[in-house]
Amino acid sequence: MADFYAWEFEQDGRPLSVRVTGPLIVNEISLALESARDGLGIAYVPEGYVARDIAGGRLTRLLEA
Repeated sequence: MADFYAWEFEQDGRPLSVRVTGPLIVNEISLALESARDGLGIAYVPEGYVARDIAGGRLTRLLEA
């Protein structure tokens, strides 16, 4: 299996990396969003790309903090 980018977060001021695996992995924001809108999984994208989808109820923010 290839070594994919770890999702980077911060918790209590400390960096946190999460390795994500699954049957569908994309490296294009538009494909990630389309897949998430279609209910195929979650997307890790900048908030500006999803603000309207969240406001319209098409997507849900998972990690509020």
